[in-house]
Amino acid sequence: MCSKLAAKQFIKQLESEGKQNTEYCEKRSGNIINISSVHEESVATGQGAYAISKSDLNNLTRAMTLELVEYGIHVNDVSSGVIFTPMNQESVDDLKKCTENEEQIPLKRAGISEDIVNMIVFLCSDGE
Repeated sequence: MCSKLAAKQFIKQLESEGKQNTEYCEKRSGNIINISSVHEESVATGQGAYAISKSDLNNLTRAMTLELVEYGIHVNDVSSGVIFTPMNQESVDDLKKCTENEEQIPLKRAGISEDIVNMIVFLCSDGE
């Protein structure tokens, strides 16, 4: 529920600053980025609970987007596919499994953590 806590803090700060300087408050915004995975829509055997949690996070993101837009707070969900991390290194080491997975990926390669970082930085930017 970190997203909900962040939203409350953004709103509290905006309301406090708005009382002091309306023009400044109107220029402010915030960004909340929820991290999910493709398993919000693609379920694998034995991963039902995981898929439910990711699907619920996606719906929470949608609801928060509608609720927080009036405050200038942007809410996004980054849902990645296969990302090479220390947690899945064992799968990466299994070359056959890695090759099979990459054939199912449109870019024909798994992602790396920098791909996710770059997306989050982009979503948090002013777009200028």
